[in-house]
Amino acid sequence: MKYAENRPKTVLPQQETTCDAVLATEPEMHGKVIMGDLIITNKGQTMKVRYSLLRDTASQRWQSLHIGSGLRFSAFLIAPSQNTFLPAEYARWLERHDYTATTFIGPFDWQKRAANKMQIPRHTRAMIYLRGVRQTLINRYQHMGFDGQALGVAAAMTLGDRSYISPELRNIYSESGAAHVLALSGLHLGIIYFFLMILLPKKRWQFATRLLLVVVIWSYAWLVGLSASLCRSATLLTMMALGDVIFRGRQPINTLAATAVVLLITNPLSLLDMSFQLSFLAVLSILLFYPLFSQLLPASLTARCYVLRKVWSLLCTSASAMLLTTPLIAYYFHNLPVYSLLASLVAVPMSTLIVGGGMLMLVSAFHTGLQQMVAHGVAWLSQALNNFLTWETQLPGACISNLNMSGLGLATCYLLLLMVWLTWHFAIEKMKVKW
Repeated sequence: MKYAENRPKTVLPQQETTCDAVLATEPEMHGKVIMGDLIITNKGQTMKVRYSLLRDTASQRWQSLHIGSGLRFSAFLIAPSQNTFLPAEYARWLERHDYTATTFIGPFDWQKRAANKMQIPRHTRAMIYLRGVRQTLINRYQHMGFDGQALGVAAAMTLGDRSYISPELRNIYSESGAAHVLALSGLHLGIIYFFLMILLPKKRWQFATRLLLVVVIWSYAWLVGLSASLCRSATLLTMMALGDVIFRGRQPINTLAATAVVLLITNPLSLLDMSFQLSFLAVLSILLFYPLFSQLLPASLTARCYVLRKVWSLLCTSASAMLLTTPLIAYYFHNLPVYSLLASLVAVPMSTLIVGGGMLMLVSAFHTGLQQMVAHGVAWLSQALNNFLTWETQLPGACISNLNMSGLGLATCYLLLLMVWLTWHFAIEKMKVKW
C-alpha cells in the first residue's frame, strides 16, 4: 500500500512552537493527563493533532476545557511515526486516520482563548458542533440519574461515547464476547432501522419511506461522531434501503460487495483497518451461514411458537457472525471468549431495548415525567446487562487467553471454513433435489 506515502507530508517545526487550536473532542481523563483531539489553525493549514495535557491539580484550570474550546499552547509537534513513546501499531493507526502530529502540553504551557473556527473546514466545524450537541445530551443523561457504569453503557450504546466506561468494564465486555455492543456499528444502526420500519408505512410511499430512513440513519451517524464503523454501516444500509425500491430482487452479497468497493475507493487504507475487516466479515458470515443454521431446526417446530422462532433466529445470527470473525479476533486480540453465544443471546436483546429507550428519551423531551420514567428503565437495563456479563466472566474457562495465531494459521482457518461452507451448502442443495 503506497496510499499513505503518496499523500502530501506536512513539515513540522523542529523546535517548540506556539499554536492556536480548537478542541475537536471532549477531553478524556487518563491518570495525570487529559487526552483528545485538537485542530491547529494558525500554521498556514489546519492540522489534526492528538494531544496529552498534564493536569494542574492545584488550579484545576483544565476543567474549563470542553469540545469547541479555543486554546493557545507551546509544545513540540511530533509526527506519530517519530514519537518513540508510542507503540508502533498505534502510531500507524494515527497516521491512517489523518493525524498530522502528537503533542504533550505542560500544565502551565497553555491558556484558554476565543476559538477561531473560521479556518477549519466546514465539515469539521459541523462535526465539532454535533459533538458538542452529543455532550449536551450526555449531560442530560447525568441530570436524569445516570451514573457510574450505567452511564457508561447508555452513553456508548446510544450516543457512541465510550469515554465514561471504566477499564474494568471494558475488560468484562471483552472477556464475555459482548464488546461489539459497546461500539456503535451496524448492530445499533440496524436496531434504529428496525424500529423505524415498524413505525413507517411499508406498502405505500415506499421510495419516500426509504429516503426518510436514509436521512434519519445518516443524521444519527453524524450526531454520534460519524466513526468509520458507522460510516460503513450507514453506507450499507443506504444501498440496501434504496436497492429495495430501485432494484427489486437484489442480492445481499452484491450489495455488501458494492459497499466495500465504494468505501475502499474513498479510502483504500480502510482495508488495513481491523474494524473494517471485522464488520464486513460479520455481515458476510451471516449471509453465508445463517440460511444453513436456520435449517437445522424443522420449520414446522419454529412455526408453532413465536418465542422459539425469535430465540432460534437470534441464536443462528450470533453463531453465523462468530464463524468468520472468531479467527480474526483470536489473531488480533490473542484471546477467545468461550461463552460469547450466551452473551449474545442476552446482550443483543437488551442492547435493542437500551437503544430503543434512548430514542424514546430523545423524542419524549416534551414530557419530563415520561422521559424520567424511560431513563430509569434504560439505567436499570444497562446495570442489569453489566451484572449479567460480570457473572458470565466468572464462569469456569470463560476466556481462553494467550493465543498466538500466525498469518498462516489464520489463512488455514478460513480455508477450512470455506470447505465447511461448500460441503454444507451442497449437501443441503442435494437433499432439496432428492425431496
